[in-house]
Amino acid sequence: MADRARHALALLPDARSLVVAGGVAANETIRKALQAVAESVAIPFVAPPLRLCTDNAVMVGWAAIETIRTYQEAGKALEDGILAAPRPRWPLTEIDAP
Repeated sequence: MADRARHALALLPDARSLVVAGGVAANETIRKALQAVAESVAIPFVAPPLRLCTDNAVMVGWAAIETIRTYQEAGKALEDGILAAPRPRWPLTEIDAP
């Protein structure tokens, strides 16, 4: 993760901070590595208190509910309840509105 963050910051020279959140932010080793990356480029590292760093499974579930609701409101059928094949590295630039 530190390597990827370092690469991202190299692509974004105007970045003003490095932020981590969610379950991964609860990992002390990752936090320290990302803190070091932020320090190496002289930007603040921002992370919530550990007690607030939880898994985002609820957000994923809620996103699924909202997606299903959007399909239903549009009168579209869900094929066997599956909207898409799993893609563990789905690019964020590929957003497909129903």
